[in-house]
Amino acid sequence: MKLDGLRGPFGHGYIQPSVFYTLAQAMVGVLGIDCFVIGHDGRPSSPELHSALIDGAISFGAKVYDVGVMPTPMLAKWAMQQNICGLMVTASHNPVSDNGLKMIWNDLSISPAQAQAVKDFMQRTHALRARGVRQYMATGVKASYIKALGVRQLPNWKCYIDTAHGAWSPHIDVLQEVGVNIQSIHQSWTPGLINTTGSLHARDTRNSMLNEPYDYIVCVDGDGDRLQLIYDDMVLDGDDILHHIALHDKRPVVGTVMSNQALETSMSRQNIPYHTVSVGDQHVRKKLQEVSGIWGAEPCGHVICLDWLPTSDPIYTFLHLAEAEHIFALPNKIYQKHFELPLSTDIEALRQQLKHPNIRSVIRPSQTQSLVRVMLEGEELLIDTLLERI
Repeated sequence: MKLDGLRGPFGHGYIQPSVFYTLAQAMVGVLGIDCFVIGHDGRPSSPELHSALIDGAISFGAKVYDVGVMPTPMLAKWAMQQNICGLMVTASHNPVSDNGLKMIWNDLSISPAQAQAVKDFMQRTHALRARGVRQYMATGVKASYIKALGVRQLPNWKCYIDTAHGAWSPHIDVLQEVGVNIQSIHQSWTPGLINTTGSLHARDTRNSMLNEPYDYIVCVDGDGDRLQLIYDDMVLDGDDILHHIALHDKRPVVGTVMSNQALETSMSRQNIPYHTVSVGDQHVRKKLQEVSGIWGAEPCGHVICLDWLPTSDPIYTFLHLAEAEHIFALPNKIYQKHFELPLSTDIEALRQQLKHPNIRSVIRPSQTQSLVRVMLEGEELLIDTLLERI
């Protein structure tokens, strides 16, 4: 169990109300956390898990601020400002049948010893220790977020936002408040359709908007922390966004093994220090701190600016980009083929089958789903020929 990130099918394993209830108790009793801000995305199962966290926390005497449906970055910004622990019930981009938990606390990491102590606590039987209700509806969180963003002097662009039927759906007025001429692709909020579009399906969104005039389409995922942009019929992912920012910022930047090799090549030509880490925000964040960088990203659209948050915030990133000229795609991108295989796949055997001097491969168990993710990078025809052999 990763305390800073749980995901899986609702009703199974750790993703059950009874487990979330005990987990919240353990955070109080073992980790010593005495105050939480707790929110959730729009999945049908989220309110039940959200209530279990609140009940477990207050049963052990913690103070809880309830923010209801709220995007992860908005909750994270307020948690950091108030120096309290943030809990977000979400499975991010996973299917709507899944759910999970994101923990935002201090340096966003839990030591192995702490994790084991929490597990030991949860395996023991504990009597309910009711201390009275200390639950508050948090007010002013959105206003605080808007104030932190600040009103911008932006071009009068026509922008749409694809909220993926997710947590940004009730909050797109934030963009209007800070000066963006924004409209929602999904006028009605439909939690049951969460993640059927959004940042991981930006190409589908682009194809559905071919006859609509726009300057940008902002695409986010279910809990609202991934960003992809559609501009001039192009889909701009985390590599494109990081490349554009790096050319203006010039400080060291961090990508992952999934980043297109063209990004590293371009950074080298521009004499901008570029570092590659394993997949995961925590690895990007740690390397940025080591190299005194500010910006890092994953191609999926997690874009971190340490001057703002230690986690990804697509709205902050879009506003940062919007203050400059129109952004452009990373040039000379190398073709990538992505696919998924069952978790039972023999990874070492697959690596040998796909080994080729002109193909870069990344084969890894998913951190968020029970499957193996495969990325091949190189000449498209060569990759197709290679795949015919397996």
